[in-house]
Order: sequence, then C-alpha cells, then structure tokens
Amino acid sequence: MSVNWDWVGKEFNVKVLFSVAGVASQILIQSRGEDSFLLVDAGDGIVRDLLELPGQIFEKISTIAITHGHFDHVGGIFSLLSIFRLVKRNKTLNIISPPDNSNLKNMINVFTEYHKQHQTFEINFVEAKDISLKFGPFVITPFLVQHRSSLSPAGKKMSAVGYKISKNKETILYTGDTGYFDQLEKLVKDIDLALIETTFIEKKEDYHLTLFEAKKLSELAKDYIFVHVPTHVHFKNLKKRED
Repeated sequence: MSVNWDWVGKEFNVKVLFSVAGVASQILIQSRGEDSFLLVDAGDGIVRDLLELPGQIFEKISTIAITHGHFDHVGGIFSLLSIFRLVKRNKTLNIISPPDNSNLKNMINVFTEYHKQHQTFEINFVEAKDISLKFGPFVITPFLVQHRSSLSPAGKKMSAVGYKISKNKETILYTGDTGYFDQLEKLVKDIDLALIETTFIEKKEDYHLTLFEAKKLSELAKDYIFVHVPTHVHFKNLKKRED
C-alpha cells in the first residue's frame, strides 16, 4: 500500500488524516514492515478519510486509542464500527479510552446492542490507566492531561489523556487536547515525533495550547507535527518542521 505519509521513522509511519479543532481529529500510525495499524482518535469523517487511502485497511486496524469524549475525537466511532461490520471484519478490535468516557461507551453500546445478532467481530474495551499496554507491535502508554468540558465558560475538568506509542527504541507522543503544564516538557523532551495540539493562536482558555506554547514544546522533540489547529487555519499549513 502506497500512502503519502506525513512522517516516516525507523519503526512507524504516521498520517494525520484530518485534525481541526472542533471539527475532527484522526491520526493513523503504521508499524513499519507490518500490516498493523493504530488509529488515534476517530472524529467525524473517519470512514471517508480511510477510504481515500489506497487499499483497504479496515481489517488491519488492530487498535483505536481515544484521548477523550468530545465529539471531534469520537464522532466517527459508530460509522467506523458499522463499516467494519459491512466488510465482515472478524478480528477483535481493541479500543482504549480514559475512564468515564460516557460518550464513547454509549456509542459502542448502541452499536453492539443493535447488531448483537449479526456482529462479525468482538470489541475489547480497555480503560487507560497509568500503565503501558501492548497490542501487537504497539506499546501504548497513556498519561493524564489537563482538559475541560467546553459546554460552559468555567468548564468542568474531564477525563482526558495523551499517549506515548513505542516500538523498540522509537517513540511517538500525542498530546491529545490539553492546556500547558510543566510535566508536558518532560514528556516531550527527546521524543522522536511529537504530535502537538495547537488550538489557539493566542491564549483564550487553560484547556488548550496556543501556537506559542506548541512551538516551545516542539523545540524539545526531535521532530513534530502540529495538530488540532484552529478552524480558520488549514492544518496542512501548520503541520511540521521543514528542515
């Protein structure tokens, strides 16, 4: 399969399928040399985004890692599960999520209840705790981030994580949606690829990063891609370092 990857490492290939704040975010990671794929977040339009890639990979996505329950990160789950069923997927699908992700759980429950007589694959739902998880070639380590509900001005703190994804000596870090906190610098330092959210150009809230904060973090990583960019900025124009 020939994909125009946004980043090619020794162990991983990375494709930012789409990532605009408030619209959708989905990132595809391939273990190089293997037909094994990890999908990180699954916003609206994920099925379309995957169909635009050459070849059919619906059977090859072994794991979906969700950072939190906002619609732009989980809005495509039901349609993705439905297309898995349509193509008669028969491999178990792992779904990782932070605890208390009711939006995601409700969508999965509705899908499994509706298709309980004709579901072709099993779902292994795992709540992300403070331990590393291994699924196939991917070692996935969640870490807590600072994010809040966007339904009110004050914003209630919500269950949200970022992920470190490792294979052998290569590691990718995805911040997920988060405000700036000191531990982020330690997490990002010397990471092979940092996928850094960049929601605001200027500071507005404490539950998202600004472009200035994202650039500060990017200087600590070996390479980076900006994701979750503002709706008025095309994400491909902010995507990565040009050496």
